[in-house]
Amino acid sequence: MTIEERMAELERKNRRLTWMLTVAGGTVAMLAVLAVASGMAQPGNAPPERVTARQFVLVDENGQARAVLGVSDDGEPGLTLFDEKRKRRTTLGIGKEGTSGLWLSDEKGEVRAQLVVQRVGPGLGLFDEKGKTRAALEFGKDGTTGLALLDENGKASAQLRFTKSGLPGLVLSDEKGTMRAGLNVTDDGTGLALWDMKGKLRVGLGITGDTLGALSLYDENGKERAQLGVDAGAGDKPTLWLRDENGKRRVRLGIDDRGPGLWLLDENGKQRFALGISGDGTGLGLYDEKGKRRAMLTIDKDVPGLTLFDEKGKERARLAVSDVGPVLGLSDEKGKARAGVAVIEEGPGMILLDENGKPIWEVP
Repeated sequence: MTIEERMAELERKNRRLTWMLTVAGGTVAMLAVLAVASGMAQPGNAPPERVTARQFVLVDENGQARAVLGVSDDGEPGLTLFDEKRKRRTTLGIGKEGTSGLWLSDEKGEVRAQLVVQRVGPGLGLFDEKGKTRAALEFGKDGTTGLALLDENGKASAQLRFTKSGLPGLVLSDEKGTMRAGLNVTDDGTGLALWDMKGKLRVGLGITGDTLGALSLYDENGKERAQLGVDAGAGDKPTLWLRDENGKRRVRLGIDDRGPGLWLLDENGKQRFALGISGDGTGLGLYDEKGKRRAMLTIDKDVPGLTLFDEKGKERARLAVSDVGPVLGLSDEKGKARAGVAVIEEGPGMILLDENGKPIWEVP
């Protein structure tokens, strides 16, 4: 049962005490009480040890009932206080189901506050002039504590709860009662969640233990599409992941011990593209559908170069431009250099090598 449902039930039980409002017709009962009181006050009369009655009524100087103490037809004892206009202002009662409560009303006789104790625990409710619950505080039998703030339509706009172990949680809702924001603390972390107007989770911010802080963004289908995290266990390295509509990682942007880098993955999770900066160099890598590196474009200490690899990862060709000129090197399937072409200050040249690296032909 929600807080607002519980408060509505308590208000329904409270209305049983409205029998006290009929005291205007209880003139005979009032006179009887006054007569008893008068007799008790006579000199020489010993005070009775017990007075038994179904109802006691106190009246003011105008004969208006201002307080009634009695037992209803349902067997529920209660005390009600009235103002000079016979409006019920305070009611204290005990219900059949073991519920005890205190109700406070305004000058119109409308209940504006109630403090009750039920089998599930105590609760406090505050109401507006239309009888709508606007604030409720409860302590559950399971040890949880909750505070709810409601709008003029009785919709819970803010709820603050504490678990049995004392961990807090805060939930904010819109005018339709849809949850829009939530903040909670668990045994191993802290989390903030934001929902859209349809109640779909769209943003999550969390800290897990003392190692990972992450921000996640979700699409309208609840799929995580972006995640930005900092892993303290990995040296506070920040990483941004972008996912496709199926929730698969496709783009990674991060900083590691070598420097910043960008990685692109295919739908099978295989790395297909990498761009990074490491030390004095910059590199761009292309990978095949098996995740094997096939081409690298680099700048190493102001020397640009292009390297091609076979499917086994062996370097087969490299083109570079150094201080002396452009150089092209070709290697066999074992990665051994077999041919080279260069253009230097003295002119172009070419060399062929055997499998042992011995020159077998060269020009000039």
